[in-house]
Amino acid sequence: TDRFEIKFQANMWFVYFCVFSCLQGVSCLRIAIFDSIAPEAISRSELITEQDPVTRVLVAELEDVGLGVVQAVYANESLRSRNPVAFVHLHKSAGSLMCALARTAGEQIVSPSANCNEESSFTNDDYHVRNALSVGSVARPTPSCEDRQRHMEQGAYSWFSIERELDDGDMCEHLFTVVGVMREPVSRLQSLVNFDEHRLLGFAPEFLIRCIKERSCPMRSEWEHFDNFYVRVLAGGNAMRLPPGGVTQEHFDRAQRVLRRFHAMVPLEHLFTGDVAEHMDKALGWHVTGDHRYNPSRKTIIFSAEERQEILAMNAFDVKLYNEVLNR
Repeated sequence: TDRFEIKFQANMWFVYFCVFSCLQGVSCLRIAIFDSIAPEAISRSELITEQDPVTRVLVAELEDVGLGVVQAVYANESLRSRNPVAFVHLHKSAGSLMCALARTAGEQIVSPSANCNEESSFTNDDYHVRNALSVGSVARPTPSCEDRQRHMEQGAYSWFSIERELDDGDMCEHLFTVVGVMREPVSRLQSLVNFDEHRLLGFAPEFLIRCIKERSCPMRSEWEHFDNFYVRVLAGGNAMRLPPGGVTQEHFDRAQRVLRRFHAMVPLEHLFTGDVAEHMDKALGWHVTGDHRYNPSRKTIIFSAEERQEILAMNAFDVKLYNEVLNR
């Protein structure tokens, strides 16, 4: 077979890493390529010694799924000329891993970008600039589908990620191949609360659960993650800026309609299975494989059985969305 190969002497991507919505500096991520494993392979053992924040995020995602080596495998060469990819990065759902794999698969990533999220004068699609800075905040403008198409053509880009809530100009399935990865909601939150950046905020899970139930949460406490975050992202800026407990059936219905416009939304838990590989091959032309399995990383913060039940109840709409993805 005609395998797509990219040979690197060194492949570095420079990104901005933000904490508390502030730019902290420039980091480097090294993607390790080993002839002894396979072209385009990413190895946890080679990345684990790196200290920059972005690499730590990637290592954490590998540990979350319990894999030591992952790679992108091209299986449908005819899709090399497909529309550029719009990857919807649902926070803590392997978006960093997919960004790294897209690079090794030869995708031309928008630049400048952080985790494949463009950060430029054209747009800022990064997680840290999402609209949910305060309830009732004014939405910032985002590019139209036509503007984004021209921008991608001018830069000869084939991949961009969006890690904020979606706007009308982001869902351009007639111009882009829209894909994403969705994680089981409680598993995503379990990963989130053990993530350094979230822990630095200092808000314990039990506090966030309580403040949502009381419908009064501090600004910038990231409580939105515990309150139907998937619905808020997919349903757009108005949904993201709803108060605690404010997501309704109407918002779920909108999120569901948006979800059904994706060319591929796959469950993280099945990312390395044959069915998902076939689905990705049809949409992207390539899929993900993994090897060297080990027990997933142990969590410092673990939800109690009672907390898990409360989270499931509070996020019933997100659970319904995930089940739809799971049962496709």
